[in-house]
Amino acid sequence: MNKVLSEIKSIPGIIGGFFFDTTQGIKASNLPPVFKEYNLNKIGIVLDKMYKMSDSGLKDISDLFLYYEESTIIMRTIGKTSSLIILSDPSLNQNLLTMSINMLADELKKIGSKFDDANENKEEIPVDISPSEKKLSEEDIINNSPMAPQLQRMQTDLFKILGPMAKIIFKEAVRDWIQSEEPSYASIHVLVEILTGEINDPEKEKKYFELISPYIEKNTDHY
Repeated sequence: MNKVLSEIKSIPGIIGGFFFDTTQGIKASNLPPVFKEYNLNKIGIVLDKMYKMSDSGLKDISDLFLYYEESTIIMRTIGKTSSLIILSDPSLNQNLLTMSINMLADELKKIGSKFDDANENKEEIPVDISPSEKKLSEEDIINNSPMAPQLQRMQTDLFKILGPMAKIIFKEAVRDWIQSEEPSYASIHVLVEILTGEINDPEKEKKYFELISPYIEKNTDHY
């Protein structure tokens, strides 16, 4: 698996990738350390759900492309419950990537078969979120609360630091925040601490704090 990931990463514009299985989770990754396994599992589950929704009305779908302003996420299914997920720059030559993945088709098929064989007696990880997660209202807090403008700016600034994974990471951070604190400007420092922990890079943490400080500090006296 690592050999396949290394070959793909050698393509200009590729940031890295990982193998994901809905039963076994992340099995191999060569993405930068900022992409933690917990978050990659969450991303894999979301992409698998999106793929299944797309595949329900169409036949022979093998690839899923998600385009963002600064990055692209590509998912190639390789087995019944497994897939190869790749993160790239917008400058990526898509035809070159597709050709390269097709050249690795036999190896990917073998990897997918290994996942399938190992999963015969295992239960699939549920794609739907748990009841306790459904009770959380991070979406409302980000989009509809009095703090929504500032939170949305924090999310946008996080995108400048982490790229397309920022939205998922930000939602997870807000979820952790509201589980431990009453969401308000009085406790927003807790959210900032969670986010900087996710960034896990001193220089990037400093840059992010510089981006959000002007409007965070301006509003902390309101609550």
